[in-house]
Amino acid sequence: MRNKYFETILIVTLMVVLVSGCKKKPASANASPIIEQTNPESIVTVELARTRSIKAPVMQENEYTAYVAPKRSPQEIDVICSFSEEAPVIDGVADDALWETVAPVTTLDFTSQRPIELRSVHTNDMIYFLVQYSDAAPSETHKSWIWDKQEQVYKPGSDREDMFILKWKMSGDSISFSPDLVEPHTADIWFWKARRTNPNGYLDDKRQEMTTEQAEGTTPVKSDKYGTLYLLRKGDAGKSAYEEQMFFEYHGDFILKYYLREPEGSRADIRGKGCWADGQWTIEIGRKLNTGHEDDIALSIGQSYVFGASLYEMAGIPEVSDKWFQPLYKTGNVFDALTLIIQ
Repeated sequence: MRNKYFETILIVTLMVVLVSGCKKKPASANASPIIEQTNPESIVTVELARTRSIKAPVMQENEYTAYVAPKRSPQEIDVICSFSEEAPVIDGVADDALWETVAPVTTLDFTSQRPIELRSVHTNDMIYFLVQYSDAAPSETHKSWIWDKQEQVYKPGSDREDMFILKWKMSGDSISFSPDLVEPHTADIWFWKARRTNPNGYLDDKRQEMTTEQAEGTTPVKSDKYGTLYLLRKGDAGKSAYEEQMFFEYHGDFILKYYLREPEGSRADIRGKGCWADGQWTIEIGRKLNTGHEDDIALSIGQSYVFGASLYEMAGIPEVSDKWFQPLYKTGNVFDALTLIIQ
């Protein structure tokens, strides 16, 4: 009874921590430039709550299950990243006064054609982004385990978390880095995930490579120009901010599949926090200009960099086909060619 009592207290603590993370906080001149680390108690709570069931996976109905006709032609857009002596607090609230001094740049999502507003500033050694885009409701569960009563096993559900990515050109002529462009290239991918990285304040850090040579783990992709190319998307060196858990005994009709942990190495480079309110996601992102890791793009003051922004929206699809899993599905493609100018 004593152990169950403490487990209950810890679970309640986690819920309070996650819910309170998006509340406005009083402005402070001495505010930390990054989100507060998830405290050890929160991590322990998640560990103890591995078999905690949920009411049901988020099965959001939305209008983004098919391509939306382009609102305009793709454009080349400059994103000015100006210097700031103060750094924003990465909490997904965006109430820092400095953001009011930065004019937003608007790009469009490739698939849904939703406007994505971007702002960026940098300090001497850090770069920050403010991202805002519309979403009717938040999707914050991902591939939840659903109990099959007939077969007496858990099967993955079709629920999908909301996701946002920034793709950075590292090599090649490709601007969009989209798999359907099918040109050799390498891209650094900053990957915000509403379930798997957002609760403990990180983005996933990955790399996308399209090469002419087949290797282990690559997927063949047809190319009119090159015949066949090989696509590989892999995590950076280190440990991700989440882990997958499997369950073989019944713990409830619906249980979570992914659980938080502290990332390590190059995969822990990018801090980020998103909050949903009034039909909109607000995401704040921060990373060192130069992480010192060879699998990351190194940014420098006074230089320009080609990149793109995109959304993943699969939450309203009732049945998920194998061909719909990234990186070959429609999601994640880039519409406009953006150029970051670090002043």
